[in-house]
Amino acid sequence: MDLREGANRLKVAYTDVSGTLNYHRRDTLFGHESKTTIGWRTTKHLPNSGASEFVRVQEAGNAPLAVGERTRDFSYQGSDTVLHLGNDLELSFGRTTSSLGAHLEFAKGKRPTVPDAAN
Repeated sequence: MDLREGANRLKVAYTDVSGTLNYHRRDTLFGHESKTTIGWRTTKHLPNSGASEFVRVQEAGNAPLAVGERTRDFSYQGSDTVLHLGNDLELSFGRTTSSLGAHLEFAKGKRPTVPDAAN
């Protein structure tokens, strides 16, 4: 997408795959209804995912570069994983429900790469 907002244009081309696994359990805890959820969500970028930046119009900052010349590439080779745990416990104060939850998140990826001057 070229929003025509700056001297450079960013061409984004990436694909990822995601998956979710949830486990739900209902129990009675000390005479109160308890609903527990444990889950895992992960997203992985597939190979050849990333973006390339090109000169859109010449300005003072990019004057030595020709219009259409690639200035840098970004690689989106990484992943994102979330492990979550939640519990809804029904309390007997006028049918009030109490909720407790937590999650851990893990992310990893690579730094952007810049093409050689010869490219």
